[in-house]
Amino acid sequence: MGAAANGAIVGAVKGAVAGSGVGLPLAIAADLAAGTLGSMAEQAISEGVVDAGKSIAGGLTNAVNGLIYGNGALQSLGEAAVKGAASGALTSGINYLADVTSPQPAARRSPGIQYQGGAAGMFRPRDPKRGCVPSDPSIGSLRYGRDYGYQYNVPVSNEDDQSRRGFSPVDFVKEMLTGAVTGGMAGAAFYGAGRAVSALKESIKSESNSINRSRTPEEAGISVFDARRIQNAATRTNQDVVVVGSRANGTATPTSDWDYYMTGKSSQRHSATSSLPRGTSGGEINYLGGDSGIDIFVGYPNSPNYEPLITDKPHVIFKP
Repeated sequence: MGAAANGAIVGAVKGAVAGSGVGLPLAIAADLAAGTLGSMAEQAISEGVVDAGKSIAGGLTNAVNGLIYGNGALQSLGEAAVKGAASGALTSGINYLADVTSPQPAARRSPGIQYQGGAAGMFRPRDPKRGCVPSDPSIGSLRYGRDYGYQYNVPVSNEDDQSRRGFSPVDFVKEMLTGAVTGGMAGAAFYGAGRAVSALKESIKSESNSINRSRTPEEAGISVFDARRIQNAATRTNQDVVVVGSRANGTATPTSDWDYYMTGKSSQRHSATSSLPRGTSGGEINYLGGDSGIDIFVGYPNSPNYEPLITDKPHVIFKP
């Protein structure tokens, strides 16, 4: 829940910034504020306490990553690796500084120290060494005093002692180098995965476009009379006559020209043209300089004007 709240806050602010088109300074400030608030929300929900240093570190890393990556798409694997390395190094450095400067995390302290207030603070646990509640000036307040025998205020392990040695330039550099290496590798890996997904999408799109969109005369809106004339021309000239264009996709008007794709030789094509339906406008220019109402596309493989039939567009095939 904490991570979800953090993501919701950061995502909402990034979306608002992207939609508003504000300048770079305001965008960085918004990223800083969103990261800080998101980290605070995550800590409050997940841990019950909020560390100011950790919250600011969250804001800084969010702002730094926004500055490094921006809103543009990555253009190459090298760019992804370089930006990933820069992001990893800076993020690791910021988190290291936050760790060495922040107080001991509340989760590593005893329950009495984590307590922030409430009725439970009015009761003192029994001292096992003395068999009774020892005198303590804090009794009756909203905090615990020292509890002899329970070792309150002592870390659960010596791990905190090791992590609280203070700032070390060597450790700082190690953290940044480790972050750079892992960040660069992650950036390159995610870029490669993204490219693979894009390639898969393009492949699916290409495959869908290759679907044959052959139609029947009825589906294309070709009348029975016109369909019979076209069929007779295909049979008489022994070639495929394919209706394409507006007459095949159903968008033709009564005056639209007819577009035909024919697979026969030049003599076959000319013979069929004389008996095919044609429109009253458009098409090739006739010998009088007017519209012929008909267009012929060459499907004979040995012709210099040959062009393949585009099967992913509507067409109606008439075979001899």
